[in-house]
Amino acid sequence: KQTFPEKVYHMLLDQEKEDSDGVVSFVAGGTAFLIHNPRVFESDVMPLYFSSTRMASFQRQLNLYNFQRIDHGLYRRAYQHPKFIKGKKHLLSQINRDRERKKTAT
Repeated sequence: KQTFPEKVYHMLLDQEKEDSDGVVSFVAGGTAFLIHNPRVFESDVMPLYFSSTRMASFQRQLNLYNFQRIDHGLYRRAYQHPKFIKGKKHLLSQINRDRERKKTAT
């Protein structure tokens, strides 16, 4: 079974091959990815790869795997992780999910 980062990686490669009108893609250099059209991504692309088809769920998974959202510059709103790089699939196994912290009663 593929991990979430592996699914995202393969989705990006597939979408690049299909030239899917630029809905989602790696940025130049392959160090991050950008969802260019969130509505189409949620309705047309996500159901092909993920059981959940809600953008909020996708973003939550990215957060659990410590992806960071770029807040400024040319790739504003893109997501990056130091081990999520186009052409370096072997690094994906080093991306671990944070265990959810359980709230403790005070």
